[in-house]
Amino acid sequence: MATDKKVDKAKKKKTRRKRRSKCYPTSAFAIEKSPFKDEPSNGLKINDCFKASYSHVLDQTSAVNVTGLGMLNNMLAVKVGIDIKSLLNEDLAKTMDLKHLASVLEKFLKQHKRLNVFKNIAFQQIDVVFPGLQCGENYPRKVVFHILFFILLHILPSELLGSKANFKLFMKSVRRIVYGCHGQCLSLSSVIHGLKVSHIQWLQKVVSSNSLRLHVLACLVKWLLLYVQVIICRLFHLAIHASNEILFYDKKKWLLLKQKEIQNLIANGKIAKTGDNISETTKFADIGRTQFRVKKHGLRPITVFRQPSDTASMLLRVNSKMLLHQLAYSNGAQNTTFSRNIDQMLHNSLLRTVKLYPDPVTRPPYYFVRADVKDAFGSINHYKMNSILQDLNKQFLSSDCKMTVWSVQRGRKVLDIYESKTMSVPTSSAVPLKKLGPPKTENIRNILLHIRNHVHRLATGFGKAVFRICHGIPQGMHLSAILCEIYYNSLDIKHFQPFRQTKEGEIFVRYCDDYLFLTPDKERAEEFLHKVSEGFPDFNVQFNKEKTLTNLTSDTSIVPFCGFLIDLETFSVQGCFDAYANLNIANTLSLSKTQKLGKSLLFRMKIILKLSPILVDRRINSKHNIIQNIYNSALFMAFRFCAFVNVCFPLKKINQTFILQCVKVGERTLRKRVLRIVAQSYPGKWISAKEIRWICYRAFIARMSKSGVWCNKVLRYLKNTCKAIEKEINVFQLKLLQKANTPPLPGAFSSMK
Repeated sequence: MATDKKVDKAKKKKTRRKRRSKCYPTSAFAIEKSPFKDEPSNGLKINDCFKASYSHVLDQTSAVNVTGLGMLNNMLAVKVGIDIKSLLNEDLAKTMDLKHLASVLEKFLKQHKRLNVFKNIAFQQIDVVFPGLQCGENYPRKVVFHILFFILLHILPSELLGSKANFKLFMKSVRRIVYGCHGQCLSLSSVIHGLKVSHIQWLQKVVSSNSLRLHVLACLVKWLLLYVQVIICRLFHLAIHASNEILFYDKKKWLLLKQKEIQNLIANGKIAKTGDNISETTKFADIGRTQFRVKKHGLRPITVFRQPSDTASMLLRVNSKMLLHQLAYSNGAQNTTFSRNIDQMLHNSLLRTVKLYPDPVTRPPYYFVRADVKDAFGSINHYKMNSILQDLNKQFLSSDCKMTVWSVQRGRKVLDIYESKTMSVPTSSAVPLKKLGPPKTENIRNILLHIRNHVHRLATGFGKAVFRICHGIPQGMHLSAILCEIYYNSLDIKHFQPFRQTKEGEIFVRYCDDYLFLTPDKERAEEFLHKVSEGFPDFNVQFNKEKTLTNLTSDTSIVPFCGFLIDLETFSVQGCFDAYANLNIANTLSLSKTQKLGKSLLFRMKIILKLSPILVDRRINSKHNIIQNIYNSALFMAFRFCAFVNVCFPLKKINQTFILQCVKVGERTLRKRVLRIVAQSYPGKWISAKEIRWICYRAFIARMSKSGVWCNKVLRYLKNTCKAIEKEINVFQLKLLQKANTPPLPGAFSSMK
């Protein structure tokens, strides 16, 4: 009996180890133990829809001469982790019968030649299937999916996927492409998941090994999805929204929009056409490619430059950027790599104000002005920018361009920091700097020339045409952010210096192109608003009147600024989630890597967003506001978590033990961060670890209740844990916690997807 018990215990330990090992698979879900490798090169990239010229046998001009055997060779050449063609040729060449498969592919080729016919019929059916739908400039996703469904239903032979069930699962993968976002990548195993090999008769005849059948099926499905991407490229022009969502435009309408935007840029003097000869294009330091991103009020040009391949050019870029950051920091700029971030600056300013007026009753009424620069990067004047850089060079750099260079360790990075008589190594850096070894002397003339060329000698391409950038700094350049900071910092010194030298109880903060001024003096607030409304013609800067907000002309006490909501009556701060309203959170995630999805999800659960120390500071916020901020941060984590799971994992056969483990990791990370901030900011422990756990679990319950059946066991565990914690918490504290999380999905969370 004792030996039997030992054997049972050993078996139970083995089963536990197996269950635990499922939490960290190489592939997130193995299909019949098939050794697929979920590497980025083997997965399907949605960004390939934007490339109209990648190779596919049915998209080539010689597709008329392609035979069924040629299509078969092209299909088996698709990357799925192993070389299928070599395996088939070496081991199974004698036993395979490829005639049936070649005949099926020839049927597919014949139907593909009628693609234009099916396309016209599908577009004519839009008004019938979707009555009263107004497409406008771009097509809704449901219309795009209907068009692809109709085309594939008539082009794909029924024998190719074997059954209607397999075709439905294949169309689910097509739907994921249509409803995907920019930068997303579908893993190979998620595309194959659920397809039944036994339904495909030609696969049973061709290959005898079941594992190899799965690999051949993987080649086929990936090859077909690449063909779907070819159809999308032919039918639509794909544009990227500011929220990373993919929009499907009619090609002719998009061309008209693009030409109109280019004409506006030429008319405003921002770009000018160059000559077609080679000597004209060689004058430029760099030539980028401009892409248009869709925003609410039109198109925004984003210029992308290629990264240099040689190390010398890369080092020159890094050193130029670091020198500009040092010049900006020495000149008093607020947003540099050595400065404190916007959260810390705003936090310190509010703390000073609260200490000055601790009693809200005796606190004087405050006035605010929040302003936003109109087209911040495009408004930069090249000649003004050049004169500002020359003044900084004279003030902080030596005349012979020789500088003392220190190798400095900043965190994990090793950087070169420059030193002169008037510019020292930053000592009050947000991240401490550690000098490595003795200094050396270098001539920085090539760095200064690199900076000058990237202000004056830049060009961009629209298709085959090349245009010189005459005005403004392109937003996608490596120096654009720090050049913009230097430009607007010099504007602050010249025009906002009386407001930068704040009086008692005033706050002046600028983050990039966003300004905020708080003061109890109404006259100073009116003077600031007057300056903002007039603009500054000497810097070619105008402020956006639609985004300018003040309580001088309207009755409001809530100030939205850089993701925060500041209440001027109580000076409490809350996180702002209005930017995520009516938005699919999956579009905000970077899902390009499909390797080790389980570990990637666990790593993401250790990242806490929207919970800076200013939101949990007891000296500024009340208990109710702090609990609400913790709940909102946990709720945002739950939305990101569910979005990742919905995109990357099969919901029918998901490992709920692993899902619960991820939730616990997220709760533990959030709890430790809150307790650390509370201990630093306020003496005394006014919130316990159990209460934070209850808040976090309630947030996950609120989000997962919308998700469906795939997380029912996790929900049951979270609800039981919350009930057990409620018995241990004080009654008054429990009422405070319950009040802070009602309703379960407050504000913008009710419309998030």
